[in-house]
This record gives sequence, C-alpha cells and structure tokens, in this order.
Amino acid sequence: WTSSSRGGNGGDDTGGYGTIWALCGTAGGSRLVAGTGEGTVRIWRRTDGREPEWEGDGSIDVDVGNSEKNMGRRRRPRPVYSLDIGSARGGHGRLVTGGGGGISIFREAPAVGCSRRPSTEPRFVREAHLAPGDCHGPGHDVNCVRWHPMHGTILVSGGDDGTVKVWEFDPS
Repeated sequence: WTSSSRGGNGGDDTGGYGTIWALCGTAGGSRLVAGTGEGTVRIWRRTDGREPEWEGDGSIDVDVGNSEKNMGRRRRPRPVYSLDIGSARGGHGRLVTGGGGGISIFREAPAVGCSRRPSTEPRFVREAHLAPGDCHGPGHDVNCVRWHPMHGTILVSGGDDGTVKVWEFDPS
C-alpha cells in the first residue's frame, strides 16, 4: 500500500481541512472530492505524469441559507456528511451534497478567466438547495445522498429521522 496525504498535518501546502466526513471520486478517476466538517467540499484533479499526482482543483462553500450566517453572527459550520457525483451514464455528472445544511446540487460551469488567459480551474454553480427541515424534518441532518446510477434525475437521501427518501430532480 502507498499513501499520499492532502491537508491535515501530513498534507500539502494548502493547510488542514478539518474533519473529513465523506469521500468520492469520479467514475473515470480524474477527480477526488472530500466533504468537510467545516461545510466545504474540496476537489482535486489527477495530473498524469510519469506517476499520477493530485493537485488542488478548488473548493465549494456548501453551507448556505442560514440567517445567522447572513446576519454576521458566529455559529458552528454545518458539516458535509455525504456526497456523490452522478455518472456520465446517468447523463450529467452533477455533484450532490448532504449534511447539516440539507441537500445541495452543483453543476460544473465553464471556467472563466481574463480574455488573454482563460482559467483552467473549474467553477461549480449551485443549481438547487433543499433546507434541512425540508429534507428530513426540523432538526434532522441528511446523513447520506446518492444519485441513481442510470437515471440522472433520481436521487435518494437518508436522514436522522430514520427515513430514506427518493427525490426527482428537475434541472430545468
């Protein structure tokens, strides 16, 4: 076994990420995604050299829609407990996250940069968000989310309330 660390005490120069609650990779192996206890998603892209290496590919602040945050009060971040990337076979490749902040769906948008040198960094745009109370009831976190492997509009979630829910996502 061989390991390569990212973040934390043995990681790269981007600093620690706090507790990592969830990990997944794309089906083709080009990206690795981690959900943190600080309400962010960290993304790495595989660089193909002589030996495969991983480089930072951005992060997403998933923790949204909290009135206390918007009013500038300090509060504890809402962790990302689960995440999944839809398969290309399912038709989209969207990222879904579940945690203390509910369910959020992101799509990759074209990278933008100055006209002389376009950015190679991907940009992720939130397409949809369900508040925690709308997912599994008030006070219940979303502990697990997964896309259906063949139907890109079907998503399932499991929560603190002990239920599994099937959702239909309408990207229009």
